[in-house]
Amino acid sequence: MSSCARPHLRFLNGIPFCRVLFFWGWVAVTGVALGQSPIDRSKWLSMAPGEYVRLIQAGNVSIQASDALLLQKDKVGATEFKLQIGYRYTYTIVEVEEQEGTQLARIRVMYQRPKFRITHVIHVESDFSPPDPWSSRLIKHEMDHLAVSTDPRVRAIVDGVLGATTSYEFRWEQSAAPTDKQIREEINRSSVERIADIEKIIQLAYDQLDDRSVQGNRNIDSRGEFFQNLYTGRWLQEANLKTFRTYAAGELETWGNSIPVSKLEMHYRESWQER
Repeated sequence: MSSCARPHLRFLNGIPFCRVLFFWGWVAVTGVALGQSPIDRSKWLSMAPGEYVRLIQAGNVSIQASDALLLQKDKVGATEFKLQIGYRYTYTIVEVEEQEGTQLARIRVMYQRPKFRITHVIHVESDFSPPDPWSSRLIKHEMDHLAVSTDPRVRAIVDGVLGATTSYEFRWEQSAAPTDKQIREEINRSSVERIADIEKIIQLAYDQLDDRSVQGNRNIDSRGEFFQNLYTGRWLQEANLKTFRTYAAGELETWGNSIPVSKLEMHYRESWQER
């Protein structure tokens, strides 16, 4: 089961940023243990097997005990990720057409390559202290989720949606031509909607991973095929989100196909293998 906070727009040095929070969790079957000695979980990351080091670095990962949060969510483990996308653009007015007191503007927006950062916090119970955390089913499944949200195709999609030239149509119920402020407000609103849809496809991939693995409690059949099919043009079409409906199927395919299969196999490494 997963839940996602509403995207929140803020500005850094004049650049709009959208932060998205995502939680994924395991079903809880135990209570909270008290009186345990503190465990230095930062050492777990420094001792991670080689196949996970790349994911940890790409995902900016930390691990912490969060009994109150997990008790509230009725989970024994949860992963939170924060997605930040900063975009810049210039625009030109292609045409403004007046239609019976309505202004219809066609705008061409030239986005620059967006800034992109993703961080993760893995929450565990204070009494979770297996002899080898990296061989535990819970941590392995968390690493599968980490692989999904740091998939290089996500960055390709971000660049395609918010790093290229895009055309918009905006309409205002007014007799005067739209102002620069009005146009920028609509561009920012549309950009935030696109960021929200990017978050939704990551959430969809997380949900599909949970469904196929029964929340990490069962091995996935044809694991390599499952991960390879994520974020493809057909997969994005089936997501049926507004942002991706505005692109032709061939254009969606170019984003997924821009990453060679060999690079995906290297990215997923452990996740790609049958277990």
